[in-house]
Amino acid sequence: LEMFHFLKTPHENFDENLSFRKKLKTVTALYLAEIVSTFLIVFPLLYLVDEIYHIRYTNDLARLDIYVLILLAVFAVPFLEEAFFRYPLKYRNNPLMRFLDLFSKENIFKKFWLKNYRFFFYASAIIFGLVHITNYENRFTLLLALFTPFIILSQLASGFIMGYLRVRLGFL
Repeated sequence: LEMFHFLKTPHENFDENLSFRKKLKTVTALYLAEIVSTFLIVFPLLYLVDEIYHIRYTNDLARLDIYVLILLAVFAVPFLEEAFFRYPLKYRNNPLMRFLDLFSKENIFKKFWLKNYRFFFYASAIIFGLVHITNYENRFTLLLALFTPFIILSQLASGFIMGYLRVRLGFL
């Protein structure tokens, strides 16, 4: 799969423009792969972690009106996540790097961005996953730190997949 080659060496430039049909096929294939892997890998791992550590989910959302919850879950939160974690994955959409280049000669920060793109891409996906540990109420312990990668595995995978889709397809 093209995505795995991309994940080995992320870059923000693709030569080929894809048709809408190819984009739809890519999104559908990755979405289905994520669903299947969630059921076959993530849920069993979460079950095992919960048996050992007893994960407690936050109840904050339970207090919300159903319409507010739908509005947040379907529109507001995905939009904010996209805007914060994935929109800036292209230099032209990254206000911080572009602002810094206003004060530099020869686009130093653009060169830095392109040279270190792998770091920025990985950091975006990993931070996206780590932010989701706040969905749990467990007190921070060494055991929680050890289990965190398993607890947020689904969000980590989503961060990488949606980051790839954003960079490759230019939407989401």
